[in-house]
Amino acid sequence: LSAIVTGADTTFTGYVRASDGGALQITNGGSVPVSRAVMRFRPFADTVILNPGDTIYRTVVQVDSFRIRVSLARRTPGVTGVSLRLYRLPAATDSNVALADVAPYFDDSTFIGAIALDDTLTNGVDSVTVPASAFPGFQADSNTAAIGIEVRAADPTYVDLGSLESGTGATLTRYVQVDSQPGTRAARSDAKEVLFDTWVFAPGAAPPPGVNVTGGIPSSRALLRTNLASAIVDSSQVVRAT
Repeated sequence: LSAIVTGADTTFTGYVRASDGGALQITNGGSVPVSRAVMRFRPFADTVILNPGDTIYRTVVQVDSFRIRVSLARRTPGVTGVSLRLYRLPAATDSNVALADVAPYFDDSTFIGAIALDDTLTNGVDSVTVPASAFPGFQADSNTAAIGIEVRAADPTYVDLGSLESGTGATLTRYVQVDSQPGTRAARSDAKEVLFDTWVFAPGAAPPPGVNVTGGIPSSRALLRTNLASAIVDSSQVVRAT
């Protein structure tokens, strides 16, 4: 093929937004940028159904605890002692968030719990239960919560968590008490999936001028256009070109 048409080679970045991906990749650095998962759950109601199958709802009078469940899709082979650390984020966090926006919240003051991954677990579901005090502003925030997740290990590692788009997003279960009848409380629970999830990362170095880029994060693709030789145009049908 003849040379690339002048001005017809272009890099397009951001083909797949992090919030639209099939997995949330979190890393602790090494040869790749540090990245963390961010998610906000759908809001809960002020009432829960009293018994399965009926239509009677009761007002929540006390929240006892929460269970956060995440799905592990993939991880660095051979790395042991890996844990996921969960932090409370502002309930108003949205999908346009960047690493710089959430970095201050990955702090001991907002730490809510950790999940120690079994060294033999390559994919599957794991969870952690935290007290109601983990989300002190839960009711004031319209019964919703947002969290950030980082991965820790002695060696450079990554973990891919399931996402909303893949149907394996995290869930938040709320354990509560309601009045089943005057003076008698009953324990109940309900669960919500994520409203959105994404992963944020430290931006890498910009490519030098005049260079087309593919891959990387955020994802980039390069489109090139060439002139087909007249012999091909006149006598052939291109059925596949890579």
